[in-house]
Amino acid sequence: AVASFLKKSGKLKVPEKMDIVKTGKYKELAPSDPDWYYIRCASI
Repeated sequence: AVASFLKKSGKLKVPEKMDIVKTGKYKELAPSDPDWYYIRCASI
C-alpha cells in the first residue's frame, strides 16, 4: 500500500543506477522486481 503510494505520488525519485545495484555484498544480481526500490523505502 505504501509502496504503491510512493510510486504514484512521484515524490520519491529513483536514482538512475538502481537497476544494477545489489541489496547486499553477498548477492550476485540486482533484485528482479522492478519496484523493489519503492518496497524497500516503504519498509523504512
